[in-house]
Amino acid sequence: MNSRRQFLATAAAGLALGPSMLRAQDDNLAALPPELWPRRMRLLKPLPVGEIHMVPDDYSLYLVTSETEAIRYYVGVGRDELYEPGIFYVGAKKRWPSWTPTPDMIERNPDQYAQYADGMPGGPGNPLGARALYLFQEGRGDTYLRIHGTDKPETIRQDVSNGCARLVDEQIVDLYPRVPINTKVYLYEKDILPPVQAEVIEGGIIEPSEPPEVESEPVLVAEDPVAETTLEPVENVAASDNVAASDTEITVDPVEPDADELVRELEGVLSNLSD
Repeated sequence: MNSRRQFLATAAAGLALGPSMLRAQDDNLAALPPELWPRRMRLLKPLPVGEIHMVPDDYSLYLVTSETEAIRYYVGVGRDELYEPGIFYVGAKKRWPSWTPTPDMIERNPDQYAQYADGMPGGPGNPLGARALYLFQEGRGDTYLRIHGTDKPETIRQDVSNGCARLVDEQIVDLYPRVPINTKVYLYEKDILPPVQAEVIEGGIIEPSEPPEVESEPVLVAEDPVAETTLEPVENVAASDNVAASDTEITVDPVEPDADELVRELEGVLSNLSD
């Protein structure tokens, strides 16, 4: 871990929020203290309305609500070697999604994952939590990366997953209805200058939602997805601790994304922010 990452980790630890403090007195495991609640932020440089911008260095996910304002959520992100930056879009959404470990996960740790080889139904204890947003890419389809819930608040503001971003369940329940299918999502590189500059709006704290009730609904898929992906691989995926899509059986013919085009677009966003 370089000095920048060490500083950020130390700053997070300085909040002195151990797991016991992160868990609410009513045993609601998805609770976070007010310091980590969603809050409205004033953007110092405008961004397109409706986009999601995730900055891993400060564990912040910004949903742009106007050209000058955004809602900031704190997240847990992928471990350094597994984090995948890029430009994505929300190709599917699911309440209380089911989860299935990848064959690679079962091979690495059969004692932990083999029992779930046929899948785990959605509900409390499921690694995807109460809600999930499924990230797709143009020309690639489902990337098996997710923005999802968790009942483990101690993992927020940590590099903990195999690629996905996680919010506590109350916060993913707040974010979920604000994000329509086809929303553009930017996952920025680690260890770069702040790509999103924002300041706190006084009184802008958004109080947490009620603990979500266990329910289910059909997967919502983009009307015109780039890849012809069936609902089954979208629903039965190993999110939270996913690795690359190549580790999971999928039913689409893989198409190599235009990496150069993605890099150029991301560089263009960063250039506009630095102007």
